[in-house]
Amino acid sequence: GILRDITDRKHAEDSLHESEERFRSLVETSPDIVWEIDPLGTFVYISPMVSRILGYMPEEILGRSITELVPERAKPFVMQGLAEHIMSDSPLPPLQVPARHRDGHELTLEIRSSKVMDAEGNLTGLRGLAVDITDRKKTEDAIRLANHQINLITSITRHDIKNKIAVILGYLGIAKAASSASDDS
Repeated sequence: GILRDITDRKHAEDSLHESEERFRSLVETSPDIVWEIDPLGTFVYISPMVSRILGYMPEEILGRSITELVPERAKPFVMQGLAEHIMSDSPLPPLQVPARHRDGHELTLEIRSSKVMDAEGNLTGLRGLAVDITDRKKTEDAIRLANHQINLITSITRHDIKNKIAVILGYLGIAKAASSASDDS
C-alpha cells in the first residue's frame, strides 16, 4: 500500500466548507434579496428573502428574466440599466427600479450590484443586493410634497402680508396728508 499525507487537503476542504456555511448563513439571514443573474438578465440564484419581499419562492424565480419582476412600463428602463451596468468600466452605482409583488402591488427596489468574472476575465453576470426602499420613497415623496405646500403657503402669506403693509402705508400716507391739510388751515 501507499500512504499519503492529506492533512493539508483536509484542512483546505474544512476551510472551504466553513466558508460556504458562513456565506450561506449570511445570505439566508440577510434582510435584503441576494441575487445573481447571467449577462442576459436571467436569474441563476436568488435568496429566500425574495418570498418575504416579492412573494415568490426562490425556485419560481430561477431561470426567469429580471423583466418578469417589473411592471410593463419599466421593462425598457430595466433592460437599459442592465446593459449600462454590463458595459460600464466604472463602479456600478445603485439603481432604483420599480418591482411587481406577486399579488400585483408595486414597490421600489434599490439594486446594488457588481460584475461576476470568470478566471479569464470574461463577464459571466452580475450579483448583488435588492433592497426594498418602498417606505423610504413614500417618505421622501411625502416630504417633497410637504415642502412644496410649505413653500406655497409661505409665498401666499408673504404676498398677503405685503398687501396689508401696502394698505397700511396707504392709510398712513392719507392720514399724513389729512394731518398736513388740517395744520395748514
